[in-house]
Amino acid sequence: MSKPLDEEPMVKRSTFRLEADLIDRLHTFCRQQGLSREVLIEAMYEYMEAHPEALAQVVEKASQKHDHRQQQANRKRAESMFSKFGHR
Repeated sequence: MSKPLDEEPMVKRSTFRLEADLIDRLHTFCRQQGLSREVLIEAMYEYMEAHPEALAQVVEKASQKHDHRQQQANRKRAESMFSKFGHR
């Protein structure tokens, strides 16, 4: 769980890719709130850990997004292979 706010947390750099429209909305929201993306994500995750019903909803949505992205990646890979090997 979360540490007291007066303790210096150990942090680790991480990069990840997000949908372009979503990252724009996230940046705008964080600027409006005066927060960094990292702190917002930390707080959201800690909230979800404490609220299993919220976590279940987020995991369901994430699973749908994951499946969709996987289908897109498979389609792209198949098209690439077809263009490389399909025309002889």
